Amino acid sequence: MIAKKEIKPGLQVGWYSDQGNLVAEFEVLEVLDGKVARLKVLRSRRPELAGRVENYTVRDMTEWAERIRPGVEAFA
Repeated sequence: MIAKKEIKPGLQVGWYSDQGNLVAEFEVLEVLDGKVARLKVLRSRRPELAGRVENYTVRDMTEWAERIRPGVEAFA
């Protein structure tokens, strides 16, 4: 599980499927007002998404603990 205080620039996280397979890898670019994290897609199963910047609420990142985890594993 990712704690709110751990979500800071430079943190790399993986987004995992319900089956536990890595779907995409993100890096936190910045945290805006402690509520929204700007994430850059480093790699994805869908290569066209690599390099894209997405905004996610910090609350969602901590509540989706089973799908977002720190560190990165190989794609399944």
